[in-house]
Amino acid sequence: MAENQPSFEDYAAQVNLDYTGDVIGWRVGHFDIGPNMFPGIGFVRRTNIGETSGSLRVTPRPQVLGLRLIDIRNSFNYITTQRSRQVLDKRWEINISPEWNTGDEVRLEANWNSQTLLEDFELEDDIIVPPGLYEDWTLSGEVSSSRARTFFGELGGGGGGFWDGNRWFIDGSVAFNSPHVGLELGYNHNDIDVPAGSFKTDLIRSRIKLALNTKLFGNALIQYNSQSGAFSANVRINFIYRPG
Repeated sequence: MAENQPSFEDYAAQVNLDYTGDVIGWRVGHFDIGPNMFPGIGFVRRTNIGETSGSLRVTPRPQVLGLRLIDIRNSFNYITTQRSRQVLDKRWEINISPEWNTGDEVRLEANWNSQTLLEDFELEDDIIVPPGLYEDWTLSGEVSSSRARTFFGELGGGGGGFWDGNRWFIDGSVAFNSPHVGLELGYNHNDIDVPAGSFKTDLIRSRIKLALNTKLFGNALIQYNSQSGAFSANVRINFIYRPG
C-alpha cells in the first residue's frame, strides 16, 4: 500500500433499512468507524467501533378510554471494536406509551445495559469506576400533559443498577405558554451509590421565551448545577428586519 494511500481504518461507513407504517414500523442498521477516523468538519464521539442496531414499533389505535394510540417500541444496540470485534456494549429497551386524544401521555420504559470498560474513569471527585463488565437494569416512567395547553407539565422518575451500584432519579417541569411569552421551570435530582462512594446531583433549569412580534423575539436558558456549583446562561435574540 502506498505511503499516502488511505486505509480502511481512516473511514466511516453506514447502512440502514427503514420501514414506517401507521401500525407497524421497523429499522435495522450498521455503521463502522475506523480507529483513525478524522471527520474534518464536525466531530466523532467514539472511534474504532462497529455498531449494529434495530427497532420494532407497533402502534395500535384502540377506540377505548379516549385513547388516540398506544406506541410500543422494542430496540437494541450491539457495539464491538471495529477490527477485532470485541464486544463492548449491548443494550435492549422496551417502551410503552399510551397517548390520549387530549394530547396527554404516559411513558413506561425498561432497559438492560451491558458495558465493558477498558479503562477506569472518574465518575465524581475521588470516585473511580474500574475496568470490567457492568450489567444493569433500569425502570422508569413519565407522565406529561399536552403542550397545546396554556399550562402544562411533566413528571418522571425511576432507578436501577449503575456501575455495580444504584441510581435513583426524579425529573419534572412546569410551563406556561402564550403567543408572546413562554416560561418553563424544571428540576432534576440524582441519588447515586456505587462501591467507591455515593453522591447526589441537582440541576435547576429555567427557559424564557419572549416574542414582541414576528420580527423580534428571543429566548434564554438559565441553569444551576450543584455538581459544579455554577450558574450558566445562554441568551439568543433574533431580529428579522427583512424576510429572507
